[in-house]
Amino acid sequence: MARNKRGNRKSKFALMNLELISVWAEEYGVAYPEEEISTMWRTVLLNQFHDILPGSAIKDVYDVTRTEYAEIQKKSEALTKERLDVIASAQGTGRDSVVGQAWKRCGNHRRRGFKINEPFYTFVLMIFKNYLVELLTGRIS
Repeated sequence: MARNKRGNRKSKFALMNLELISVWAEEYGVAYPEEEISTMWRTVLLNQFHDILPGSAIKDVYDVTRTEYAEIQKKSEALTKERLDVIASAQGTGRDSVVGQAWKRCGNHRRRGFKINEPFYTFVLMIFKNYLVELLTGRIS
């Protein structure tokens, strides 16, 4: 049961990372993988069914979900890596790092940036496989 919950959690994080990087990659001409992401999310949500996640399903169900979670993680990581390769190539940074903008997850759809007029400097480092993704914002004066 714990392995199933872990697979569920890791799959959700992998899909959230894929969504974030996919939106970023759209700025570099890479199509958003809507169908693939939707299919993977449907599987993750199905595997949260009231008998599966709490641990009251039969063994065969957990064998299937283990395989499905592994496939989701493998596919989402491959799609994320493809997009990071394109971003790194476009930025000329190679495989060491990519530089982007600050992202904030919002409850509503937002397609434009924002500006803060106070001096500040913030950076967030996100490690994905062999990439160091630096999300930078602010200014130094």
